[in-house]
Amino acid sequence: MTHHSTDSPNENPTAKTKRSHTWLQQQLDIIWSQHFSDIERLNIVTIEWGRTNRNRLGSITGKGGSRDNPTRSEIRINSLMRDERVPESVIWQTIAHELSHYCHGFCSPHPQKYPHAHRGNIIEKELRSRNLAIVYEESEAWLKANWRNYLAQTIGTTRRKAPIRRTYAPRITVSLLQNFKQGLIGQHRLRRRKRDSV
Repeated sequence: MTHHSTDSPNENPTAKTKRSHTWLQQQLDIIWSQHFSDIERLNIVTIEWGRTNRNRLGSITGKGGSRDNPTRSEIRINSLMRDERVPESVIWQTIAHELSHYCHGFCSPHPQKYPHAHRGNIIEKELRSRNLAIVYEESEAWLKANWRNYLAQTIGTTRRKAPIRRTYAPRITVSLLQNFKQGLIGQHRLRRRKRDSV
């Protein structure tokens, strides 16, 4: 499948790919060369499939060196997107999202352009300015219409339950206080008896 700078990655829905780590690296290279070619790779940038997550599609982390100058920037993409039911536009948008953080100076050696990573729709503006509007819109539309159902089909609808709050802890504290008070009262009575008996 050939991607052009104005094309959506979903143009050929019959093309089947195995979404391996190598395939993911190829997608990063294509997106970088076609849409982020003005951004220099100032350190080692890696990409791989990460853990499954209901809410986070991808992340970028700086490793080694210092916070402002990491020796490596690691991009991780939610493993739920290995499934070919998830359109490539979602993966493309996620990779481009993380590359936007990289070029904005978050988890990369580039100077930080903004005080916050997401405020003011800076990622959407960056993607649109880099001719990724179609990818962004297709991805957002699919996520809005399908992500919840996809989660239900793949990892289920149940979430981890909150721990049950135990109510006996305050009773123990109260009973310890009561025992302490009773001990003091008992000691006071014992002293009074000794004094009275003298």
